[in-house]
This record gives sequence, structure tokens and C-alpha cells, in this order.
Amino acid sequence: MKRTLAVLLVVFAIGGTSVAAAAFGGGGGAGRFAATLEARTVTDGTITSCRGLGPGGQKIEARYEGTITVDGEEFGIHFVLEALFDRSTGVGTAEGRWTLLDPSDREIVGRGELLAAVTGDPPSEVNPPDPDLELHGLLIGMVDPPDPDLPAQRLLGNFTASLGEGATFPHLKGTVGDPSVGDPTGLESNPAVLVPAVKC
Repeated sequence: MKRTLAVLLVVFAIGGTSVAAAAFGGGGGAGRFAATLEARTVTDGTITSCRGLGPGGQKIEARYEGTITVDGEEFGIHFVLEALFDRSTGVGTAEGRWTLLDPSDREIVGRGELLAAVTGDPPSEVNPPDPDLELHGLLIGMVDPPDPDLPAQRLLGNFTASLGEGATFPHLKGTVGDPSVGDPTGLESNPAVLVPAVKC
């Protein structure tokens, strides 16, 4: 199964410093962003049987730490992930929480949630299935403004992600709001945006 991951998520937190502000457009107004993400599990993830999902039902839980890169600048990212997946059908769902960290002092500058559909190779009598999983979903949250006089920013970002490199999925890699992703219509199919959280 092709490893593609856009996740996450993440990129978001970046708004806490002047560098972050530049990465997100600088002025604190509405704008698009794109980022890449790479993280590894803090400890081995856990996988437990969940027959209620189906014959191959599994509950997968893991905590990740890593970096998210926007416009060449790296920021810290932590997130907690829980996936419910049926190996017999190759589909499931995932949800979790993310936290963004300022690279200079490790202070939290953003946080939020993620929701995703999960896909994987179902069992096959011809070829062994690829154990890696793919996530396709949405990141939701708030990030600190680039200037304390500006309102906080609401983050909404489409993402795709892959979990792999072992039975407990120790490696997560991907992108959020990848501008290179498109469809035959020419429309951008994977946008991610930051918008001031104001009332109008």
C-alpha cells in the first residue's frame, strides 16, 4: 500500500512566534498553509481485539512526538491517536488530539483535535496484505496569534497520513494542506487554512 500521509495535523501550532507568523502569512489574517509532519511513538503503541467492529476488529492506541515543518521552519508536535480498524474489511476510523510547541522554549502555542477515515489492505490469499494504515481526515483547533494584540486563529486542515514500520505503527509521516495535491478538475483537493477567530 502506498505510503502517503498528510497529517497532520499539525502545522498549526506555529503561530506562536514571529517565525511562525511568517510561516502562516504574518498578518494574523485568513490564509492557507501547507506543512510536512514526521513523528515516532513515545512508547510502543497498544493493539487490542475489538470483535464488535468485525472479524478483524482492532483498537489501536499510540502517542507520538516529532516535528512539523512549515516553510523550512520546524516546530514541535505531540499527539495522541486512537483508531478503530477492521482488518477483515480494511476500513475504520481514527480520532485524537494534537499539541503544537514553540521550538525556542517548548511552550504550547496551539492545540486541537483530528478525525479521520482509516484504510488498509484487507487479507488476501494471493499476496500478504501491507500492514501499514492510511489516515484521511480533518485537523481542527486553535493557535496563538503572531501578535498578542491579534485574535487567536482557528485552524481547519485536510490531511492524509500513514502509520507504519512495524506491528505497533511506530512511525507517522505526512503532510497537511499539501498544495501539490489536486484532482482532474484542477481544483485543490487538500486545503488547510488559518482564520481569525472573531465574531462578525
